Order: sequence, then C-alpha cells, then structure tokens
Amino acid sequence: METQFNARIQILRSDNGGEFVNHDFQTYFQTHGIIHETTCPQTPQQNGVAERKNRHLLETARALLIDGHVPHHHWDDDVVTVIHLFNRMPSGVLNFKTPLQVLAQHGPLPSIFGAYPSHFWLCGLCSSPQKSTKQT
Repeated sequence: METQFNARIQILRSDNGGEFVNHDFQTYFQTHGIIHETTCPQTPQQNGVAERKNRHLLETARALLIDGHVPHHHWDDDVVTVIHLFNRMPSGVLNFKTPLQVLAQHGPLPSIFGAYPSHFWLCGLCSSPQKSTKQT
C-alpha cells in the first residue's frame, strides 16, 4: 500500500492471529509508526465493516460460480474476478467514484467488462462445467 499508491498506513486492525501478533511485525509497526489495533478473539463484530465486505465478496463470487456453471475448482479465479469488478464499480460512499479512481487519483477507467465466464472448456483437459453447491 505504501509503495503502490504513495499512501502511508497509519493504523492496522487485525485479530489476535499469530501472523500479525509476533515480534517481527511489532518491530515493523514501531519502526514505521503504525498503530496496531487488535480485536478480541472470536468477535468479528469489532471489525464489522471488513467482515461485511468479505461476506459481500464471497456471496457475489458464489453467485457467479453457480450462475455461470463454473466448476468449483475455479473458486479462486472467481474471487479475483469479483475483486476486479468491485474495484471498478462506482460507489455512493465514494461520491460515485470507483475505488481505483480514489486510490490512483485519476479519471474514470475505460469499460472492460465482458460476459462471465469468458473462458472456454477444452475437451479432455478438464471436466465439463458442473453446478457448484450453493454453500461452497
């Protein structure tokens, strides 16, 4: 975030997972003047905005997967597609600008949307498209 968009991280909020609560990260945070806030264990309510956005992302990815009859093993590609779309869709919270417009501070991006899924199934290389389960 600091190098890609010339923005400085001021506060990082995380759960008490070991990936962020360790000596190396604490040293990094102190060196760079980053305030590290942690939430109580098993309380996603304390980080409601991020939790809700993650839920929205996964629900949208699941809908694309099911509606497009895309095999379940393409789940990761589906999530990347949804993130790509979300970053390019105007938001009322951002005065109807896209997240990329706000981060990069430039005009609207050209429209690059197409039909989903836009890849082809090659016979013999993978199984035919199957309907995914609704709770995957």
